[in-house]
Amino acid sequence: PDGENVRKFLVGRPYFRAKGMTGRGTRGYVAWDCHAKKFVWLKDAWRAHYALLTKEGDILAQLNAAEVSNVPTLVCHGDIRGQTTKTPEFWEMMHPLDPFPLIPTTSTSSQDYRQDCPLRRHIHYRIVVEEVCLTLPLFENGQQLVSIIYDCALAHYEATQAGFIHRDVSGGNILILPCIVTIEDGRRFIQWTGILTDWELAKGLSDPRKPRQPERTGTWQYMSVALLNRPQKAVEIPDDLESLFYVLLYHAVRYLKSN
Repeated sequence: PDGENVRKFLVGRPYFRAKGMTGRGTRGYVAWDCHAKKFVWLKDAWRAHYALLTKEGDILAQLNAAEVSNVPTLVCHGDIRGQTTKTPEFWEMMHPLDPFPLIPTTSTSSQDYRQDCPLRRHIHYRIVVEEVCLTLPLFENGQQLVSIIYDCALAHYEATQAGFIHRDVSGGNILILPCIVTIEDGRRFIQWTGILTDWELAKGLSDPRKPRQPERTGTWQYMSVALLNRPQKAVEIPDDLESLFYVLLYHAVRYLKSN
């Protein structure tokens, strides 16, 4: 989807496929853009579907307009019409609310979900970006790893200046973009740049702090200590910076030779 229009892409076997029976069912493809005649990255997923959530493509469009460095460049995005999960609706039908509750409900006009429903709502979604990247574990040395993390820290800083906070910094959301750089004497070399991707959980810094989904979102392995100890805490800039440090620490310990 591309607004009210449709764009065509050729894909093969997914380069990335999310594991497990639950979650967003994300698949990533290196795709051929039939219109622009070049390779792009296509992500197919079932995004969380709630009234207060902003689509990842809409966030990327604003970051691109603000000229934020080291973030993906949006090509097109959109929901697949008529493809939403139905199990939460069936659950609510089987568990109707008391029409005369003794305790007032916590639902508000801005919430379109039942807080007691254990099932999340999803809608089929596709997004295409220009950059086809490498995964972070493919870095070649420690200096390169630190440079990639620095690039993503810069992207995070510029995004906050544009009014957005990422809220899901993890090893899987930091990618490597190899770029051919030409210097003054005409020589060329490949520069590996860090790209901070997967902005679907991002939120405006000026948005209300009330939750947009019925449960905590994020990647637990890289989450800050404050968020782990206080699940109801709103994600703040220091939490994302702590997650960046954990990404650096984990990949340094796991992939670099040391004594």
